[in-house]
Amino acid sequence: MTERTTTLLLDRQLDLGNARALADRLGAALAENAPIVLDGSEVQHIDGAGLQLLLALRQTAHQEGLSLDWRKPSARLREAAALLGLTGPLGLSEKTT
Repeated sequence: MTERTTTLLLDRQLDLGNARALADRLGAALAENAPIVLDGSEVQHIDGAGLQLLLALRQTAHQEGLSLDWRKPSARLREAAALLGLTGPLGLSEKTT
């Protein structure tokens, strides 16, 4: 039996203006109670609110015993995370594909 995975394609813009919608989508992904894959390939703008929500998702997934992996995080996403020292806490290592 194959374990199902919840894949979430992140929007181009993750900021305070759409934080509520992002929070709802992340909450729905957690509710699936399955490993989560975040596809960050489309992210072109992200601010502190967006990063904070992604960090909260990662921490909650960890507390609930769910894996959270990245698929193709954009250069902008990586840069914003690095600027705030969140590369490690978000799991955005150099090896992330």
